[in-house]
Amino acid sequence: MWRVAVSLLLVGYFQRGLSQQVECRQNFKLTSVCACPGACLGPPVTCTMKDACSCEMSDGTGDVNLHPLDNPWAPLRSSHLGPELGRNFTYYYNPCSGIYFANTPCRNVSSCQVDTEASPQIFYPLGHVAPASELAKDELGNLVLKYTGGADGRQFDVTLICDEQQHVPEFTALGEVTEHYYKMTLRTHCACPGLCKDDPIARKTRYLKWKSFHPD
Repeated sequence: MWRVAVSLLLVGYFQRGLSQQVECRQNFKLTSVCACPGACLGPPVTCTMKDACSCEMSDGTGDVNLHPLDNPWAPLRSSHLGPELGRNFTYYYNPCSGIYFANTPCRNVSSCQVDTEASPQIFYPLGHVAPASELAKDELGNLVLKYTGGADGRQFDVTLICDEQQHVPEFTALGEVTEHYYKMTLRTHCACPGLCKDDPIARKTRYLKWKSFHPD
């Protein structure tokens, strides 16, 4: 079919050059189930949670593994201006072993919102250490971790943005988008399947050391 189409076009061009009167046109019709919207798409790619901060991609590209980012002594931090109150809030997030701020409500939680301009400061737990077992995806195809169980029904989402060049994680709090519902983003190479590896021995040692200081 391709050769026939080329031959017809060449003949038409040659004849036009001689007489300026001959014009050749050829229409082709492609009949295929793939012409139907969505008919030839493969199965949706999912990521099955393995533990609190890693999941396995269904397409075989590897695990999305946030364990190398786990640091209960220095959790990820971001500030965001709360427009309704006109002051900044600080958000903390640790994706694996959680956060423990002694003598505050933010103990053994995944994220904490702190009103740093209040006196004394006010701490709001935002969610359990482990996210929901089902990961969502945003409109760009990024994986979204969903956390529930915060104070007064608070919950939040963390959108994982895969960036192979982002070796220092970039955590951004987007604030309280609706009442008691928060959004955050985490840009890191560890959000890319297969790029970050887990070290179970180092992870267990780190966790036991942290747990020795926080027995409850």
